[in-house]
Amino acid sequence: MLSKMERLPVELVDMVVAYLSLPDRQALRLVSKHLHSLTLTTFTANYFSKRTTTLGVPSLRRLVEASAHPRFSSSVTLLDVRLLNYEDYENLLKIDRVGIYPPPKRLPRVPQVKTQDIAQESRLLEYMRTHHDPKAVVHPLSRALRGLPNLETLRIRVNGLTLYGNPYINAEEKVYQEF
Repeated sequence: MLSKMERLPVELVDMVVAYLSLPDRQALRLVSKHLHSLTLTTFTANYFSKRTTTLGVPSLRRLVEASAHPRFSSSVTLLDVRLLNYEDYENLLKIDRVGIYPPPKRLPRVPQVKTQDIAQESRLLEYMRTHHDPKAVVHPLSRALRGLPNLETLRIRVNGLTLYGNPYINAEEKVYQEF
């Protein structure tokens, strides 16, 4: 039997869900399969339209998986590629040498990299130095870009700066999840 919420028209459910935070939306989507399907369109439009990635293997793997998903791939309109600089890679190598995840507070953090991906992300700089052919980066990125049919913007930034050195700030931009 459907609950009162599940019997509402999709438009009303969308209006109610618009006021919920991400954890509340996630909890609501877990209540029933019917609510999951009712909220899928707004969920993907809000949380999959803008994606962020680095060029590390784990980030690119998640991006390729999302681009292969029929619902999520068609929702992505902006892809933000965050490039790490030499200092970031040095910090990742320090954390990787210690081998404690999450890293101790005495070590600097690299906010663009998830804790579970530190070991693999730290190896990217060494790979790029020793190999003249960057296939490990180019092939997954091109495969992911091919799978994003509605992609309108590809933004490449280093530490929050555009390639021209200008900070990218857009107050109206919605919060989006990172890969």
